[in-house]
Amino acid sequence: MTDDPLYRPNRHHVKPPTAARKRKGATPESKVAAAIDRYLKKIGCVSLRTSAGLITVDDRKISLGATGTSDRTCCIFGRFVAIEIKSATGKTTPAQEKYLSRVQANGGIAIIARSAQDVRDHLITHFGLALVDRWEMGT
Repeated sequence: MTDDPLYRPNRHHVKPPTAARKRKGATPESKVAAAIDRYLKKIGCVSLRTSAGLITVDDRKISLGATGTSDRTCCIFGRFVAIEIKSATGKTTPAQEKYLSRVQANGGIAIIARSAQDVRDHLITHFGLALVDRWEMGT
């Protein structure tokens, strides 16, 4: 810097910062995820929110989880369950499809859920209505 009051640095080449685009409220997928989390808690299963992706910390890229890993990894009364959560219009990626296929090939339950009802329906298919009703009542 200089003490010259007439000094004006040449800044015409610098783009002004743009405001980050902020979402207003929850995303459609996060609303579905919250409803599914409430349902999983209600039936008393063990559920882990699994994250996959890439983050940057101090100019270093750090990988979180394996690509395609499901959004929720659960143990529901002795069975391994992978739940991929999507909004009404969301689509699974090839990596997610591959992961869910591997879960099924190894005897687990793979669910693509667009609502808590989807999770319930799949559990009824695998465990039966009577058992799911018992879990929902907490007995």
